[in-house]
Parts: sequence; C-alpha cells; structure tokens
Amino acid sequence: MCGLIKRSYYDSAICASKVLGWLIPIYVSVCFPVCSIGGLRFIFSHISENYNNLGDDAKIKYLTGIQDDYCLYALILGFSLCVVQIVLLLFVRKRRREFEAEISSLNDQIKQLRGKLSDSQIENDNLVVQVKALRMLRQNIVTVLQNYLDSIAGSLKVTVKERITLYVIDSENKSFNIVRRYAEDHKLRAWTEISCPVDLGVRGIAWNKGVHYVKGLPDYNTDAEKYRKRSMQFGYTAKQVDSFKMKARTYFAYRYDSRNKQHHQAVLVIESMKPKYKSKAILRKEVERCANLIYHLIKDFYEYIPRSPIAAKEGL
Repeated sequence: MCGLIKRSYYDSAICASKVLGWLIPIYVSVCFPVCSIGGLRFIFSHISENYNNLGDDAKIKYLTGIQDDYCLYALILGFSLCVVQIVLLLFVRKRRREFEAEISSLNDQIKQLRGKLSDSQIENDNLVVQVKALRMLRQNIVTVLQNYLDSIAGSLKVTVKERITLYVIDSENKSFNIVRRYAEDHKLRAWTEISCPVDLGVRGIAWNKGVHYVKGLPDYNTDAEKYRKRSMQFGYTAKQVDSFKMKARTYFAYRYDSRNKQHHQAVLVIESMKPKYKSKAILRKEVERCANLIYHLIKDFYEYIPRSPIAAKEGL
C-alpha cells in the first residue's frame, strides 16, 4: 500500500514537472516583454484613452509606477515557478533512483529464484530417476518371485486343481501379506486380501512349526459339514470356510528360515483340490531347492516388496 502511494506521488510529480516545463518558458517569453517599459507602453496605448492624453514625461512616470507595483509580483511568481520546478525535478530524480534500486533488487531476486528453480529442477530430475529405479527394482523382485513360483509349478506339473501362494510376514502387526500367487485357473489366481492373520490356517501352523502337511480333507461339494469341521481346526469360522474360493483337500505349508532357523521371513502354501496330491517329501524337496535364496531375497529387499494386489501388479 505504501509503495502504491509513493508511486502515485511520483507520477503526480512527473506530470506537474512536465506542465511547468511547458509553462515556465511561455511565462518568461510573455512576462518579460510585457513588464518592460516598451511593452507597457504598447499595451496601454491600445487600451487606455487617459494614457494617450498624457504628456511624454507623465506617460513614463505612469508606466514606471505600474512597473514598480505589478511587475515585481510577476517576477516573484516566475521565480517561484522555477523553484517549484527545481524541487519537483529533485524529487523525481530521487524517486527515480529509488525505483532503479528497487528494480535492481527485483532483478537480483529473479536471478536467485531462477537459480533455485534450476536447482529444484535438478532435484526433481534426480527424484524422477530414483522413482524409476525403485519401480524397476520392485518389478524385478516381483518377476523373480513369480518365476520362482512358476518353476515350482512346472516341476510339480500343477493343474487347474492346484494353487501356490507366497506370504510374507509383516512383523509390525503380526500378519501375512500375499506377495505372489500361481494358479492355472484365473479365478483362483486373483486375491483381494491385503493381510491375513498370522495364527490362521495351515500357514499359521507352518509359521510356528516350520512345515505343515494336511491331506485327505472331505469334498466340500459332497459333505460340506465335515469339510467345515476339519477346516475349523485351523482357526477358521464356518462362515470363513464357506467363503473360500478354493476348497482345497490337500495343504502343504513351508516356512522360509535363516540357516540357524532363528529368523523367518515368509511362508509358501501349496493347495490342491485332490485328496492325495504329492507326498510331503516331494513337495518339501521341490520348495527347498531355492529356499535359502528366497529367504535372503525377501530379507534384503523386504521394504521394496509390493504387499497389495494392485501394487504387485503395477510393480509399486
């Protein structure tokens, strides 16, 4: 607001200075000839009959009186206009220097902002590179884990009646997260759970024991009640059992441990709708082929592993 007021004064001073710049030369060019004896004689000879009736000495005395009475004021007015013009010019000059200083300061600020913008652009470019690298890392982890499941499925000759799921433990809230899944049937391949309780199902038993194998569960389609009772032994409710997309009859769950068995990272679950699938020994041998590598992969890149269906799909 103060700057706007100063700017208004400055504009007014410039305007007034321009007016006086035109007015003073006109005033001087008119005033001095008029105020001279010759000028007064010319004026009064045309406008006053009394003046024309006077003698020469009386005319000079009359004009001298007029000159003494009024011309001094004209000279003072002219001098005052010149003083005002000088003051205005000094004010305008001072304000112009202030404005030049302000403009110079603004230019310096613009240069600084451009420099900061350039630095920010560099930081943004670096961030973009880091994000791309992180996305690629996560996609590579997803690819490795999926290839691992694909390899197991190929060795076991998995059909549409089987499914393989890899769960990673979330140590903060003691729950499992599905990170990858293999299934020939696309309906069994999808998953909606983001996390699963650590103490539920065969995976929960394997998490405590290391390995767990169950076979010969009843067929849900022919004896749903018996299937519910057997499944409820793993901690599920009857409602949860009925909501299973896959009513498996054989389960194998394997925990991924460190060499000394003191640290655990994940659980792999193989499910089959066949009452007698592969034996426990065959399944364990197949899973343990790369178990140590998978343990260290999950342990070393734990924070980069996607833990939701969407993130896993997008590599986020």
